[in-house]
Order: sequence, then structure tokens, then C-alpha cells
Amino acid sequence: MDVKTIDELNELLKLWINEHYHKLPHHGLGGITPEVAFKTDKRSLKFVDMRTLTEAFLHTEERTVDKTGCISFEGKRYEVGLQLIGRKVEAHYDPSWSDEVEIHHPDFVPFMAKEQVIGEHCGTRAELPERMTTLKPERSRLLDGLNKANISGRTRKDVAVVFRKNREVADHV
Repeated sequence: MDVKTIDELNELLKLWINEHYHKLPHHGLGGITPEVAFKTDKRSLKFVDMRTLTEAFLHTEERTVDKTGCISFEGKRYEVGLQLIGRKVEAHYDPSWSDEVEIHHPDFVPFMAKEQVIGEHCGTRAELPERMTTLKPERSRLLDGLNKANISGRTRKDVAVVFRKNREVADHV
């Protein structure tokens, strides 16, 4: 028999259970078949609460909450809360969950932590109102004054001081 897919295997297993296993007498059932034992049982069926059943099959990993109140888990960041900074928490998860994990800590009621999603608008700054923008100067009073002094100074000739004559006078003293 060549089974190629998991669906084919599941169909064959279901066939074997229903047509073989449930129809053979079992020593533990007093020599009757599981099918007859189930049909003759007078007790009502009890179903497990879905929450309890789900929790029983969750995977668990321990993480330490960082200084931003987040944990890193499977390459994603989950916001846990500032009250748990520096503490170890248990992350309960189902591998099929992609955007949240259940956080357990002895001091807190279990809660769901959502994946931190940083959107495209994070970090962009809004345009400032016109009254808050920097004004571009039309002119500079300092530069205007320096330019005026420079223009007026061009006409005046500064005289150089000659110290040679002073030295000759000082030698005679």
C-alpha cells in the first residue's frame, strides 16, 4: 500500500478504527466490543470546556520583559506592559496564532499580549503650523552696517606708523 498524503493516511486510520478496532471484543470491557459498550452505557456524555481544552494544548515558553515593557517571541515583539518590566513571564501560545500570545505571571491575571505593529506613519513628523516655522531673514542689520562702514572706509587712507625715526631719537637719550 502506497500512501502519498496525510489525508489518505487519515482516511485509512478512520476505516481501521471504525471497521476493525471498534468491532473486536476487548478483555478490558468484559469481552464486549467498544461499539457495544458505548451504545449500552446509560451515563450522559460530559464535554470538556473549550477554554480548558485549548489551554491544555498550548505551548509555553519563558521570557523576560525588557525595559520597554515588551517581550521578543519568535522574531516578533509583543507589548506586555510596564508593570512587568524585568520580570519573567510565561508566554502560552498556539503555533497557529500569529498576532497574540497569552501571558501568565503569578501576580497578575492571565491576559493576551498583542504583537507590536510599527506602521508606516510612525516616526514621521507632521508639518508645523506657519506661526511655528523659522522665519527667513530678508536682510541683516549687522551685515548692512559692516558694508556701509566698508564703503565709507575705502575713501579714507590710513597712515602707516613708522618707528624708525623713534629709534634714532631714543639712541640719543
